[in-house]
Amino acid sequence: MDVHRGSSGVEVKEEFEKEEGISRRRKLALLLVGLLLSGIVGGMLWFYFSQRGNQTTDQTTTQNQGTNQTVTVPPSATTPAEDAKTLQLLKIGFSKEEANQFNSLFSNYAQQEYNQTHLDFAKHYQKNKDLSIAVFNITENFRDSNSVLNKTIDKPNALEFVQKYPPLIKNLNFENSLSLYSRNSTVFNELYRNVLNDPRVTMDRGKLTELASKLFLDLGYGDKVKVLDPSSGNYKEEHLKKSTIQALGNYSVAIYQSGLPKHDRNSLFLLGNATQINTDIVDFSPIVFKSVDGKHFYLTPNASRETWLTAEMLKRINTTGFNILKHPEMFLGLNGKIITNAYNLFDEPYGGSYLEKN
Repeated sequence: MDVHRGSSGVEVKEEFEKEEGISRRRKLALLLVGLLLSGIVGGMLWFYFSQRGNQTTDQTTTQNQGTNQTVTVPPSATTPAEDAKTLQLLKIGFSKEEANQFNSLFSNYAQQEYNQTHLDFAKHYQKNKDLSIAVFNITENFRDSNSVLNKTIDKPNALEFVQKYPPLIKNLNFENSLSLYSRNSTVFNELYRNVLNDPRVTMDRGKLTELASKLFLDLGYGDKVKVLDPSSGNYKEEHLKKSTIQALGNYSVAIYQSGLPKHDRNSLFLLGNATQINTDIVDFSPIVFKSVDGKHFYLTPNASRETWLTAEMLKRINTTGFNILKHPEMFLGLNGKIITNAYNLFDEPYGGSYLEKN
C-alpha cells in the first residue's frame, strides 16, 4: 500500500507540473498577444493625433482677453461653387490670377456655375477688360453686354465712345454712330450736339443720330470732302464745315422724322458743296422785321424743312444745265426766297395751307 500511494503521488506531481507548464506557456502567449495589440493600438493613436496636428497647423488660435476663451479660426478657403467657376474660366484660357479677378467682379451674378452667356462675356473680358467693364456698367446685364461687345470689341475708339455716349450704348443701336465717330470724332460730336439740342426733334434722338450717321457715311462725309472752287472750276479737298454738318443734320430730321422723300446722292452732294462754298444758303436763323411803331415781326424758319427745300431747289436748278455752284453770290437771295415761300405756303395763317383746306 505504501508503495502504491508513493507511486500515485509521483504521478499526481508529474501531472500537476505538466499542467502548470502548459498554463505558463498560455500566459506567456497571452502576454505577447497583449503587448502586440497594445503596440498596434498605440501606433494607430499616434498616427491619428499626428495627422490631426498636421490638419490644424494652418488654423489660427486667438484668445479672447475678456473671457480667457481660446477661439480657433479655420483657414480661408474657396467654396465648391467658386472652385467650379474658376475651373470653367481656366478651360477657356484664363490664368488663375485672371480668373480670380473676374470672379471678384462677376461671381455674384451666377450661382453654382457660369452659364454660356456668362462665359461669352468672359471671353470678351479677356480680350478687352476695360471695355467689357464699361459696357456692363451701362447695360447692367450680360446678354446686352455681349450684344454691344460683339459690335465694339475690335473697333478703334470703342472705349472712348462707350464712355462718352452711354445713352447710345443703352439703346443697343449705334454701329453707324461708332463708325462715324471712329472716322472723325469732331464731325460726330457736332452732329450729336445738334440732334440733342434741336427742340423740333420729337423722335428718339439716339435713333435719329444713328440714321444721320449712316447718311454721312453713305456720302463719304467722314472728314474731308471735294468742293468746287468757283473761281477756277476745279475741285479741292476741304474739311467739313460746322454749317455743313448742321445742314445735313437738319436734312436728316426732314426725311426721318417729317417723312419727306430722300434726294439722290448727286443732289445731296450739291447741297454739301453749296454749303461748303457759302454758308448763306443754309442760314435759317430767326429773322426780325422791324416796325416803326415797335411792333416787330419775328420769323423763325423751320430749319429741317427749309434745308430739304434747299436741296430740292438746287436739284431743279441743276437739271436746267445752270451750274449754280459757280455763282455763290446768289446764295443769300435764294435762301431768302426759300424762307419766305415756305412761310407763305405752310405757316402763314391765311396762306397756301389755309387755301387748300378751304
